[in-house]
Amino acid sequence: MKKRIVITDIGSTTTKAILLVKEDDKYHLKGLANAVTTVEKPFEDVKIGVYNSIKDLEKREGISLFEAGSSEEELKFLADVDYLTTSSAGGGLQILVVGLTLFDSAKSAERAAFGAGGVLLDTIAINDKRSTVEQLDLINSSHPDIILFSGGTDGGAFSGVIRLAETLALGKPSPKFSINGKVPLIYAGNVEAQDFVKTLFGSQFDLSILPNMRPTMSEDS
Repeated sequence: MKKRIVITDIGSTTTKAILLVKEDDKYHLKGLANAVTTVEKPFEDVKIGVYNSIKDLEKREGISLFEAGSSEEELKFLADVDYLTTSSAGGGLQILVVGLTLFDSAKSAERAAFGAGGVLLDTIAINDKRSTVEQLDLINSSHPDIILFSGGTDGGAFSGVIRLAETLALGKPSPKFSINGKVPLIYAGNVEAQDFVKTLFGSQFDLSILPNMRPTMSEDS
């Protein structure tokens, strides 16, 4: 990812923009702004609200994010800026969380899901008191927009992570609107299990590997 990230959220009435800046290998929130969502008449184009929210962010922070010549029709960002967007107008992304234990890695993943404005479908963990069959049924029937998988500290044992990964793969979750599509899956757990996760999930999910969100028991990123 680049040094700066702009994220917009298109809501039913308000479009919000936030700025994250990378410092010391971590991203920090540096700015917030908003504008009216322009999905309805007379505009009927959400890009207008997106553009206005980012221009407001530029004004508030006294910085440039757009290239010269950028417009509502064509958003052009500077070379050091990544842009992401989502919509919470329908309630946000529906996220299935998978974590090693309910009160450690799973809780970290839940906080990340809520922080992204998501709707938590359910949380699966080794100690969630459900049988493997019940977990498989839940995974298969949940149809998440995205799966967030966290578990284990870096360098620690990863047998539990492997067990959960195999359960997730056997559950065969599918997208809501595409029978043959792949569900996006973010793995942010024990780095020692990354190769196994890539091998197991590589062809089944739209897989992204991120740094462990809980690399040690005392550190929660």
